[in-house]
Amino acid sequence: MNTNPFPSMSAAKFLLIALLFATSLPAQDTFSIVAVDSTTGEVGSAGASC
Repeated sequence: MNTNPFPSMSAAKFLLIALLFATSLPAQDTFSIVAVDSTTGEVGSAGASC
């Protein structure tokens, strides 16, 4: 019984394509911080994305 979901594609080709898709997706994270000075009421913030 053939359980390959893509019968015309060999397992090695399928694995290669899957790896290419998995490694080409960009990772994106965003970090932020907010601080308040309780004496003066000033608020500061910073953010970064990578």
